[in-house]
Amino acid sequence: MPVKLLEVGIELRQRWGAQPIWVRCALVVYVIGFVEGTRAHVADLLRGGLGAYASYGPVVLQVFFISLVVLDPIVVVLVALARPNGVWLGLVVMAMDVPANVFANWSMLR
Repeated sequence: MPVKLLEVGIELRQRWGAQPIWVRCALVVYVIGFVEGTRAHVADLLRGGLGAYASYGPVVLQVFFISLVVLDPIVVVLVALARPNGVWLGLVVMAMDVPANVFANWSMLR
């Protein structure tokens, strides 16, 4: 087991080391952002339960915001492992999250 873990660590170090510094910085920003998103959604669910987003409008939006408790950490793990699909998943999540938040918070944005 420790040998396998060492191999994974070496592979991970090689993957990160092969990236230009600006890519590594961007990946770190991704990880920080999605960790914060995870924290915020977990806190919302701990405070309000499954009805935490009841005031956010349609049930589809409520389900989406709850699903971010799972999607955000998946993005964190994939990006931390320097997997390209982590960046793509992060883009998809954000492409859905931004309009969902605009819709849910429209009255405060006006």
